[in-house]
Amino acid sequence: MRLIYWVAGAMLVWITACVPDHVFDENVPVKDYQWYYKDTAAFEVNIQDTVAAYNIYVNIRHNGSYAFSNLWIFVHTQKPGGPWERKRVELPLADKTGRWYGANMSDVYDQQIPIQYKAQMPRKGLYRFVLEQNMRVDPLENVMAVGIRLEKAKPEPAQEKRP
Repeated sequence: MRLIYWVAGAMLVWITACVPDHVFDENVPVKDYQWYYKDTAAFEVNIQDTVAAYNIYVNIRHNGSYAFSNLWIFVHTQKPGGPWERKRVELPLADKTGRWYGANMSDVYDQQIPIQYKAQMPRKGLYRFVLEQNMRVDPLENVMAVGIRLEKAKPEPAQEKRP
């Protein structure tokens, strides 16, 4: 069974390495698949391109025994030299019939859920992100890993000008 996890992880790394607009993609494992309120996941991203816009995603890996169709989290963000900001975000994990979204290998589901499109990073330097689970249960069981992904947003196609 562990071989399946290693193969799935290696494939995910290989696939994401081929994406040219990929700026940052990191996950941290959740110990014993039990995500406690106190167990936050912290990430630091060094941004140098302040002209580009960025799409921000939360990565979630869970197994099929996860008990809910969604996941509520707090996303804490700090810009270089700025104060911490906190935003509560709902991450849909399954449709109304209970079918999981995302890619799966056996009973493991990987999802990248957008939380912000075309975010501006106005200052060069370290941007900090902290993910904190905010469900009504503690611990939240069957969450295997959480993470953050940033990619440069693709520019919109130019509009034709007509006389």
